[in-house]
Amino acid sequence: MTMNARLKETAHVTGIEWLDSENALLRLNAPEAARLAQPGQFVLLAAGQMLNRPFGVALTDPDAGMVTVGIKKVGIGTGALLDLEQGSAIRLLGPFGHGFSLDNVNRAYVIGGGTGIFPLLFLLHVLRSRGVETFAGCGFRTLQQALLQEDFSDVSDQYLTACESGGGDVSGTAVDALDALYLGHGRTERTRVFACGPIPMLRAVNRWCETHDVAAECSFEARMGCGFGICRGCAVPVLKAGALDYDRCCVEGPVFDRRLIAWEALS
Repeated sequence: MTMNARLKETAHVTGIEWLDSENALLRLNAPEAARLAQPGQFVLLAAGQMLNRPFGVALTDPDAGMVTVGIKKVGIGTGALLDLEQGSAIRLLGPFGHGFSLDNVNRAYVIGGGTGIFPLLFLLHVLRSRGVETFAGCGFRTLQQALLQEDFSDVSDQYLTACESGGGDVSGTAVDALDALYLGHGRTERTRVFACGPIPMLRAVNRWCETHDVAAECSFEARMGCGFGICRGCAVPVLKAGALDYDRCCVEGPVFDRRLIAWEALS
């Protein structure tokens, strides 16, 4: 679903749950965004005089009017959002973007890395509510950096943590977790891989899916200047009729069919 309407809403902080020293879940009362958001979409948030920043929707509760986003504290803007007290007002725009395709799938492999794991939690909740078999794997450098393992396990038929330094369910990357899950559960005619994370991880997912001839959708984490398609600063190289073209991550994406991406042109 693509949400083109430029919804503007004043959201209010209801809580901040720190997952470690850098990452937190920011919970907001934002009834309209909670009602409209679909897995894979994002919202723009800003506090005070800060510029809007995009965050993937990590959870929603439409009945309670609640939206949750995952934030990694990396600078002044994200720090300002995570320093807010309960009840503080936040400017919210959205939801925006083309989310994940949820139709015609009965077995899903959901693969994440870095802050890309946050929107996948929303996806898993919705897939499970539709009766889709869900197998999830997330990759981290170390077990100490692993986030939301119980949350992912609760909404997956099987969940694996992959750690490059060892100590997880799988030693290696998120794609090693995907390989282990696939080895155990295989495919149906309506199997799909859903992935979100840094570009090197998405490249590896694409190569794996090519080898195994599995459909996949990849959600990109691009720098967005405006967030709703005007500046074209988040262009992603795609193939259209065999020729190189560019789509906007914030409008035509952030979720793309892996077969449409011009992977060799992706920086």
